[in-house]
Amino acid sequence: MNGGDRLFLYTDGVVDAGAPEDAMGGAGLSRILESGGHETVEQQVSQVFAEVESRSGRGLLDDATLVAFEVLASGSNRIRPTGPDASPER
Repeated sequence: MNGGDRLFLYTDGVVDAGAPEDAMGGAGLSRILESGGHETVEQQVSQVFAEVESRSGRGLLDDATLVAFEVLASGSNRIRPTGPDASPER
């Protein structure tokens, strides 16, 4: 992987939210992530969960987890945690 590359890991609850009639599916998740490539990782995660919430109007029936990684510039060894419980940069 190179600087700027991103890796997203997710549970089936993300793509199955709203199932069976309105599930996002893998194609829908890919569409959201590909269209937001110019945004920050945090913004992309927020967009995915906004879509998950809109599709699961009656509440989530499964866990929904999305973990995002972004490769920082070559030679960088910083860890940049994100999310509501993230600690400051190390």
